Amino acid sequence: MKKQIIFRITAITLFACITNLLMAQQTDSKNLPDVKVTSTIVKMNERVWNTFQDEFRGATNVTWYKVDKDYLIKFVMNDIAQKVLYNKNGQQIYHISYFEEHEVPVTISTRLKNQFKGFSIKLALMVEENERVIWVINMENEEKLLFIRIEDGEVELVKELGNAKE
Repeated sequence: MKKQIIFRITAITLFACITNLLMAQQTDSKNLPDVKVTSTIVKMNERVWNTFQDEFRGATNVTWYKVDKDYLIKFVMNDIAQKVLYNKNGQQIYHISYFEEHEVPVTISTRLKNQFKGFSIKLALMVEENERVIWVINMENEEKLLFIRIEDGEVELVKELGNAKE
């Protein structure tokens, strides 16, 4: 039970860190309006629907949401949970895939396990945005929890926390 609670808290924390990580390279800041999920979609924008069908043919468990003027789609493809956000013109804003340890590409998992010996991957997100691919990975051992960011082959330890395991 404690592992599930820790995993959920970690997942929420990791998701919150994604926003900061995606903006880490920008030097200017913007104040954006609040985002409100207005409803699940009853009628889908045709451009968005066509783009989604072209890019993610075979997706299952598809749920559509209207988020301000954009469209958020949650789905599963190849047994991997994913989210994609499109603008009203059908242009992709970002795409996030959620991976467990055994689903992370071998090149990434091997590199991380060599660099962070004694740690195992608990959760990994691959964020694709504006031709950027950013991996956000949560690794842990009995004593520590690591938040790691990988972009363009560069591994960055973003945060290190004491682990609450007993």
